[in-house]
Amino acid sequence: MFGADDAHRPVARGIRPPKGPRADAGWGSDGVLALLECLAGQGAVVTLAADGRDIGPPGDGRWALAVLDGRPAVRGAAPGECARMLLPALTGTAPTVSGAPTYAVPDAVAVRADREGTGLLLLDWLADHGAYVFLKADGDRPRPGWTLLARSGPVPGPLRADGPDAGRCLQALVADLRAHGLTVPL
Repeated sequence: MFGADDAHRPVARGIRPPKGPRADAGWGSDGVLALLECLAGQGAVVTLAADGRDIGPPGDGRWALAVLDGRPAVRGAAPGECARMLLPALTGTAPTVSGAPTYAVPDAVAVRADREGTGLLLLDWLADHGAYVFLKADGDRPRPGWTLLARSGPVPGPLRADGPDAGRCLQALVADLRAHGLTVPL
């Protein structure tokens, strides 16, 4: 897996999110993205990453979900599994790292936090085909912002999308992949 500093390296070519009304191709049905948005709205910086080229030791899981507040990342076979494992510690219903904050996660978000919708299925498809994907919901920004990075596998060079929500970043990624002739399974 790439290190945390890799997310801050400049990319050769960036992509811009589409302008206008919120881009949505079913991204709103994604419970994991809703959880990340909820945490970022409370000032957390949350990352979700997978490296399709290096799955690691058996049983380790290709996906890593981290809240950058002093607690270790959670690894799992799927983003929803990571969210399910991390949620009790985030809400204070399970032991956590001393001094790590707890977050208010509404029941409507918590009950579907492990559900993977269109957006994460797209990222999982990319990882299945050897790509490295990195999604960050940044609550440290004045307005929570999102960053999506993808490279390797079927991705035609390093791609980066920044936007006010995950849907804009994912829509920009889909548009760029299609512009390069890739058939995206959406």
